Amino acid sequence: MSKTVFNSWLRVPIESVCLGIYDGPHATPKPTNAGAIYLGIKNLTEDGKLDLSEIRYISEEEFTKWIKRVLPQQGDIVKKPAIARRFFL
Repeated sequence: MSKTVFNSWLRVPIESVCLGIYDGPHATPKPTNAGAIYLGIKNLTEDGKLDLSEIRYISEEEFTKWIKRVLPQQGDIVKKPAIARRFFL
């Protein structure tokens, strides 16, 4: 059953538009000089763009731990907590 919301928005069950909703770890991995690129909240700008001016790296071991629950994929939406900013992968 669909309902129109906010004039042109359509209200649908969440499972019909997403495969999952995940909350990332509430911690920061130990940085290293090389390895996997780690993008954190500060890499997301006010207007929802990716800021790559300050790249940080984490070890491959840490990376494996961080992607155990979910590995972000192209097309995913990344949201900053408690802020209405999003970045589309």
